[in-house]
Amino acid sequence: CGVRLRPGRELAIDLGTANTLVFVRGEGIVVFEPSVVAIDERSGDVQAVGEEARRMIGRTPAAIRAIRPLRHGVIADFDVTAAMLRYFIGRVGGGAFSRVMLCVPSGITKVERDAVEEATLAAGARTVSLIEEPMAAAIGAGLPVAEAQGSMVVDIGGGTTEVAVLALGGIVVWESLRLGGYEMDDALVRHLDTNARLLIGPETAETAKIACGSAWPLDGEVKTDVAGRDRMTGLLRRTTVDSGEIRHALESTIETITDAVVRTLESTPPELAADISNRGIVLAGGGGLLRGMDRRLAAETNVPVVLADAEDAGAAPVADTRGQVPPFEGSAPSRNRRRFDQCAWPQRFSPSSWAEPSPPRRRPRTTASVRRSLRRRCSTRSSTESKASTGTSRAGRRSLTPGRTRRRSPRRSRWRRSRMPAAGTCASLAHASRPSRAMRGGTARGEYSGS
Repeated sequence: CGVRLRPGRELAIDLGTANTLVFVRGEGIVVFEPSVVAIDERSGDVQAVGEEARRMIGRTPAAIRAIRPLRHGVIADFDVTAAMLRYFIGRVGGGAFSRVMLCVPSGITKVERDAVEEATLAAGARTVSLIEEPMAAAIGAGLPVAEAQGSMVVDIGGGTTEVAVLALGGIVVWESLRLGGYEMDDALVRHLDTNARLLIGPETAETAKIACGSAWPLDGEVKTDVAGRDRMTGLLRRTTVDSGEIRHALESTIETITDAVVRTLESTPPELAADISNRGIVLAGGGGLLRGMDRRLAAETNVPVVLADAEDAGAAPVADTRGQVPPFEGSAPSRNRRRFDQCAWPQRFSPSSWAEPSPPRRRPRTTASVRRSLRRRCSTRSSTESKASTGTSRAGRRSLTPGRTRRRSPRRSRWRRSRMPAAGTCASLAHASRPSRAMRGGTARGEYSGS
């Protein structure tokens, strides 16, 4: 009986600088974890991945290092990224037969794009297809990306900010900035270090930003406490910051983002600009949840700004729903699934091809078969080299006898020698004086010395 192969799973992975989301076809978003890996530097083993590794940042011993393998949306450490992807793919039940669609920033280079593909294939995926993050954000927000009308998306992530105008299933105008939520955290760390002489970590800065950060003046100011180390005395100290102080610290990063949105609108064709003015700008990503960010963009561009749903944009954590969501067969398609099917997929990764059974794959070769193949290849190579060195190879014989046009078999040569007349007879002399076949054809393939 034939071997029945397990059908592959179709996965969509948002490999972000801050968080990684894994979407499984028919189940929805099943993984929402930070893009953090803890590694033991002595052995190189992975100690923790995701939320568990995020809690280790700044709290690990000397032998363990908790890092983020992605920076500004691109791979900073290839091996660690492959290990993280292997963990997430294996967690959702994917394996060597999984087909993966990966979100990448629109401004990455070809080398960075190839690195993402190689890391995903090294993690165990069978095929990899890439999609730009603005397109994925627009599909998740429910925008009509396949229709002949313009839509604008501003996706503020942890390491990148994507601004794009989409129409007819493609990106018309786009701009990618390599800054996002982490740059806001660094700006807050520098602000407290300069003004309050207080040194805090990036995790503490992110907590303060979420607690009372804002991009537009609020009706009531919000305050929060931050703790760190005093730069003057070296002792621990706690201070209170309000939303106005944090807004002043984040002003430079927010201004850079608004300038990029304005430049994108200036480059948009008139017809698409009219559509955007009617429909508004969709704000997505975790950075879009900053208080007053939509009001700030609306004031700078004179265009209404709509904040995408937190569940659709991937801004809020989604619990692991494996085993709780019914399969797609026999049930109504979910909202995420309908939007996932509207994407302008490549031909080799179209949703219609997912219903077809996976083609049979050749069984992987065992270690013994690989050894036999290598041994056979090495023996053939060694025999060829020995023949070439002794001059008994085909090329060597042709070089020694240029008059010969083809190689004769040894059996036929012995048969011709046995049928030839004895030396010294008249027949032998007549045979020796007879011109060769090449001479009779008028082409001398070798030297002929006749009397």
